[in-house]
Amino acid sequence: MPTAKRQKKGARSQPKDQAPSEAAAVGGDRPTVSEIEGENEFSQLARKHWLKPRKKGSVIKVKNDILKKDIWSVLERDNFPDKSLLVLEGLQTLESYLWPGYSDDSSNHHVILIVLLVNVKRKEQLESWTIFEDRPDEFSGLFRRVLTMTLDHTLSPTIRSHLLSFLISAFQSLDCAIVRKECAPLVSISIWHNLSTDTLRETKLEQYPHVRKAWRAAAKRHEAADEATKARLRFERSWLYTLVLDFLKRLYDEDTKLEAFYGIRKDVETAVRRLRPEAPKPGEVKFVGSSKMALPASKVSILEVVPALVGADKPSIVRAELTVDYRRVAEGTRRDWDSLRPDDVVFLLAIEPTASDGTANGEGTTSEAQRLGVTAIRTAEVIAITDDKGRTARELNGRHDGKRTFRLKLDAGTYARDADLTGENEPAVYGRINVILRRSGRENNFKPVLESIRSLTLSDVPVASWLHEVFLGYGDPAGATYKQLPNRVKRLDYRDTFLDWQHLIESLPGKIIEPNDDASGSFGPPYVLEAADTPAVLLPKPTKKRRRDAEPPLSVEVETVKVSTYRPPNEGPFPVDAPKLNAIRFTSAQIEAITSGSQPGLTVIVGPPGTGKTDVASQIINNIYHNFPEQRTLLIAHSNQALNQLFAKIIALDIDERHLLRLGHGEEDLYTEGSFSKHGRVESFLDNRDRYLQEVTLLASSIGAPGAHGNSAETAGYFNSVYIEPAWAKFMEAAKSETAMTATVIEAFPFHRFFSTAPQPLFPDDADHQKALEIAEGCYRHISKIFSELADVLPFEILRRDKDKSNYLLINEARIIAMTSTHAAIKREEIASLGFRAELDLQLPIYTSGGIRKLDSLPHVQASDEFLKANAGFKFDYQFINVPDYKGKGEAEPTPHFIQNLGEAEYAVAIYQYMRLLGYPASKISILTTYAGQRALVNDVLAHRCNNKAVFGRPRVVSTVDKYQGEQNDYIILSLTRTSRVGYLRDVRRMTVALSRARLGLYILGRRDVFEACYELRPAFEQLFQRPDKLMLVTGEMWPSQRLIASESGEVPGQACMEGVEHLGQFVYQMTNTKVKQLEAEQNPGGAGLMAIEEAPADEAGDQEAGEGDPESVAAETEG
Repeated sequence: MPTAKRQKKGARSQPKDQAPSEAAAVGGDRPTVSEIEGENEFSQLARKHWLKPRKKGSVIKVKNDILKKDIWSVLERDNFPDKSLLVLEGLQTLESYLWPGYSDDSSNHHVILIVLLVNVKRKEQLESWTIFEDRPDEFSGLFRRVLTMTLDHTLSPTIRSHLLSFLISAFQSLDCAIVRKECAPLVSISIWHNLSTDTLRETKLEQYPHVRKAWRAAAKRHEAADEATKARLRFERSWLYTLVLDFLKRLYDEDTKLEAFYGIRKDVETAVRRLRPEAPKPGEVKFVGSSKMALPASKVSILEVVPALVGADKPSIVRAELTVDYRRVAEGTRRDWDSLRPDDVVFLLAIEPTASDGTANGEGTTSEAQRLGVTAIRTAEVIAITDDKGRTARELNGRHDGKRTFRLKLDAGTYARDADLTGENEPAVYGRINVILRRSGRENNFKPVLESIRSLTLSDVPVASWLHEVFLGYGDPAGATYKQLPNRVKRLDYRDTFLDWQHLIESLPGKIIEPNDDASGSFGPPYVLEAADTPAVLLPKPTKKRRRDAEPPLSVEVETVKVSTYRPPNEGPFPVDAPKLNAIRFTSAQIEAITSGSQPGLTVIVGPPGTGKTDVASQIINNIYHNFPEQRTLLIAHSNQALNQLFAKIIALDIDERHLLRLGHGEEDLYTEGSFSKHGRVESFLDNRDRYLQEVTLLASSIGAPGAHGNSAETAGYFNSVYIEPAWAKFMEAAKSETAMTATVIEAFPFHRFFSTAPQPLFPDDADHQKALEIAEGCYRHISKIFSELADVLPFEILRRDKDKSNYLLINEARIIAMTSTHAAIKREEIASLGFRAELDLQLPIYTSGGIRKLDSLPHVQASDEFLKANAGFKFDYQFINVPDYKGKGEAEPTPHFIQNLGEAEYAVAIYQYMRLLGYPASKISILTTYAGQRALVNDVLAHRCNNKAVFGRPRVVSTVDKYQGEQNDYIILSLTRTSRVGYLRDVRRMTVALSRARLGLYILGRRDVFEACYELRPAFEQLFQRPDKLMLVTGEMWPSQRLIASESGEVPGQACMEGVEHLGQFVYQMTNTKVKQLEAEQNPGGAGLMAIEEAPADEAGDQEAGEGDPESVAAETEG
C-alpha cells in the first residue's frame, strides 16, 4: 500500500537516528492527559486539597504556605512555564481551589495565580469569566487589586506583563456584566482630566454638548464624595493615562515594527538557506539549491526616476526592472510567481557569500545575515510581469518561454537615502541585487491594509449615522433596527419568500393580516406586504426621576400588515425564461430575519449551525436585488469558503448572472459552471454576445430582413431600431384596437417563425384575447432581453484593454459584488479611486430574536421520514466510538503540526466501506478530520481500499473540519485524531462546528479518556457517552431502513458490537466477498465481465490469506 506522501516527507526530514514518533514528542509544550492525571507534584497536590470528595456547601480554605511553597515557588523557579500552567488549569485549580478560597485578605501570590490561570483560559479560547459571576463583590475587590498591582514597579516585568494581559482580556470581554462594571469607570468621561490643556478640553466640550452634561455630572459626583471615594475616583481617571496608553504607545511604536521585521527576516533566512549560495571565486555567486519563495535574478535596471513633488525630498516614483530565468523552475512555483498582482510587495536581495564562510558553517560570532552572505535588502512593488515580448502572464495563458521580466516600483525613500550616501544618481547597491523574494499572500498584505487604515482614519466616517453609537458600544442597540428608523420602507415585494397563503399566516404570528381591498379572501404568491399606518400617540416627556420610576408598558400594540398580489409578467415561451423560485419553507424566525434584512438598518442573524443562516442571507439579497434595482449590494465574508457558500446559494435564485461579480481569489473552489471573477465575467459577456448575435441572425432571417445584422452588438442595435421595434408597434396597434379578437392577435404576431422552436402550440386553442396578448408580450420580452444584453456588451467591443473592461464591469454592470474582508482592506483605495461610492444600508448576515434553539423544532424535521427512521445497519443515529492505540500507537506527528492517527483513519474508511456495502450513496457520506495530516492519511487509505473498486468508490468529501465549515451532508464520519491531549478542539466553538455537519448520522472516532477529561467539552460529550463507546451495528438491513430510531437502552434485533478496527475490518472483508459473489450471480452468471470490475476485492481476498490485506498489515505498510 502507498504510504502517505506527507508522512514520507516527514520521515525524510528527520535525523537518521530519530524515529518519527520521537520527533513528534520533541518540543511538546502541552501536557497530555496522562501528565495531568499522573503522579506529578501538581496532580498529587490537587488530589490532596481540592479534587478530593467534599461535603456539599463546605468552605474551601487556601493555606498561604502551601500556595507559596508548592505552587508559586515551583512556577517562579521556571519563570512560569506554559506547560505547568496548563497542567494547573487542567486540574481545575482556578474553579475548585483558588477562586472558592479567595477573600479580601488573600495574598498577592493568590491574586497573581488567579490572573495566570485566567490568562491560560483566554489563550486556550475557553470561557474565563462565568466562574466569577456568583461572587460579584469579591470579583470587584480582585479586579481593584489587579489594577493596583499593575502600578507596582517592584514586581518583575514578567508578572506585570501577565497582569496587563489579564486587563486586556477584560476589555475584550465587555459583553460580561461583572467585567463591564469594573472596566467602565476606567474609561469614563473623567479621564478627560488628563487632556493636555483646559483649553483643549473646553473646545471638545463645546463640540459635543451632551458630553458636557456628563462632564458636569462627574464633577458633581467627585465634589460630593468623601475622601475615600475621591481617592478611588482619582485613581480611576488617572490609571488609563499613566499605564495603558503608555503601554499601547510602546506596542505600536516598537513591538509591532519589530515583530514585522522579525517575520520578514525569518522568511529571508529560510529562502536564502534553501538557495545555498556559494562563491566559487571572488565576484561570482552560484546558487546550488532552490526555493519556491526566492529566485536568482539579473541585476536591477533603473528605468525612470520621476522628480520629487513640490515640498517632498524624495522622488515621486522610481521604476525599475529585472529578469528571472524560469527554465529550471517547477510548474507550480512558476504559476505562483505569475499570480503576483500589481502592487504586491517583493524583496530584492544582494547576496555575496565569501569563499571561507558558507551557509553550512554556523560557528563564530558573525550574524546570521553575514553567514548567509546577505549584504543588502530593498523592497519594491510589482507593476507588471511580462515575457520578453511584453505579453502579460494572463495573456500567455500558462505558456512560458523561459524568462520573465518584472517591472517594479522601488521604495522611493530608500532609493533617495542610497543616492545621498553614495553621491551617485544610480546607487551601486542596485547593481548587486541578484535575488528576488516574495512572501505568502497572508503575511504580505501589511502595506495595503495599513494604507487602508490610514486612509479611513483621515477620511470622513463612511458609516451611517444610526450605526455610530451601536458600533462604538453605547446607546440603544434597538435604535439601529428598521422599526426605529425614519427611512423604513413601508411597501415591499417579497416575491417567492412565502410559498402559499398558509405559509404567510404561519410566518407572521401575532400580526393582523389584512388582504387588499380588491381581494375577497386568500390568494397565492407573490405577496406584497405593506405596514399599516398607526397614529402616533404623543406622550409628555417625563423627567429623569419619573423615567427611572416608570413601569414598562403592559401591552404592546398589534401590528397590522396589508397584503396584496400581482400577476407576474410572462417572461417568454422557452423553459429558460421561467424564473427560478425559492422552495424553502422559512420559519417565522427566519421570516422576521428576512423582513429585517430587506429593510434599511442593522440586521444581525445568530443561530446554531443548520438553522439556515445562509439561506436567509441569500433570500435577503434576492429581495434587495428585485426591490431596489438601482442599488448595489456588497457582500463581505471572513473567508473565501464562507463567501463560496453564500455565492452558491445566490446563483440558484432568480438573479441575472451578469450582475454578479466576485473579487479576489478563492473562486476556484466554487462548484459552478460559470466564472464570477472580473476576468470570468468579461469572458462571459463576450460568450453571451456570440450566442445572442446568433439569435439576432435567426430573428432577421425569420422576418426576412436583408443584411448581416448579427455581425456585432452595434449592428444588432440598429436592427432592433429599424425592424423589430416598428414591427412590434404595428402589432400592438392592431392587437389593442377595439375590434381586435384572439384570432387578430395570433395572425398579427410578427415572430411566429422565430418562436417555432418553442414548446407548441405557442398560442393555446382555448386562449382568450387577454391570454393571447400576454403570451405575445412574453415573446417580446424574450426578444427585448436579447437586445438589452447586447447593449450592455457594446462597451466591451469598444474597450481594448482588459483592465478597462474589468473596471467598466465593476462600475457599471455589477450589482452584487462579493469579496473577503481581507481583499476589501487591500483593494479599498483602488475601488474607491474608480468612483465606487455608496451610502451603506447595512445588512449584516446575522439576526434572531426568538431564535431556533433545537433543530427538531423545524417543521420539516418533525414531518420528514428521513429524520424519524434509523440509519440502516447502525443501532444509533449518532455515536462516539473509542479508538485505542492501534499497533501500539495513537497519534503521530511526522512533521510539526502534521498530526496523524492511523487507527482512526482505518476505522473511518472501514465504516465508509460498510455503509457502501449496505447501499448508502457515496454522495451522502463525508469523512472529516480535525487535522490536515489526518486528511492526507485518510485519502491514502481510501486510495488503497476503495479506488478502482466500483462497489465502493469515494465519499463525496474528505476534508478538515475548518474547511468544511458552513457545509453539511447526510452522514458524517468524524476523526478527532488526538490521543495525548484535546488540542484546538477544546475551543467549544470549534467543537460545535465539528459536531454539527451531519443531517442524519454522525459517527465520531476518538480517544474517550482524552475528551472525557476536558472540562469545557463535558456538556457535549456527556450526551455522547450515554451510549456505548463501541460501534453498535444492526445486521440484516439495507439502506434505506424502515426501523425507527432506537433509544439509548432499547434492544434492537440483530444488533452486533464491533470490538475494534480489526473486528470491523474482518466484518467488512467478509461482506465484500459476499457482495461480489451476489453481483456476479445476479448480473453475470458466467462471471466473465464483472470480475474485471471487481478484481480489486478478489485480489485483496488473496492478500488476506497471505496476511497482507487485513487492517493490521495495511497499517504496518503505512507506517513504513
